[in-house]
Amino acid sequence: MKQLQSNISLILIINIIVFLAYHHFYKPPKLAVVRSALVIERYRGFDDVNKFLTQKKQGIQTELDSLQKAKTTKEQTALLYQKAANYEGAFKEESEKLTQTVLEKINKFTADYAKRKGYDIVLGTTLSGNVLHAEPNYDITEDLIIELNKAYDKGQ
Repeated sequence: MKQLQSNISLILIINIIVFLAYHHFYKPPKLAVVRSALVIERYRGFDDVNKFLTQKKQGIQTELDSLQKAKTTKEQTALLYQKAANYEGAFKEESEKLTQTVLEKINKFTADYAKRKGYDIVLGTTLSGNVLHAEPNYDITEDLIIELNKAYDKGQ
């Protein structure tokens, strides 16, 4: 009986030591969640890109409208359609390139922000549902947007 009590005591002591060591040396990762769609919606860098693209598209449309009014022959009409297709392709390419550049800036800023704030992992929620739920205390979206826009305003 004494042997059994001794073994149980030893097992308990070992479990306590393992438990304390685990909690002393193991540091769980610091997690945060960002609502990606809201960042994109409220980032001034995207606003400026959208304004630029809208103005550019209006300029192209104005030019095409004036060419439309001036056309007189089938050849000129064919050239107009070709020019419109070329403009559309170039516009789409430029739009994608500018959007990608802004997304890369957001991602880089988020990585720097996470390092400054001590986050090990920052998850982005999307409409496709890669993060379905997070408690509000993990959500850093508002602070990230504020700092992101401050950096944008400073030209960084």
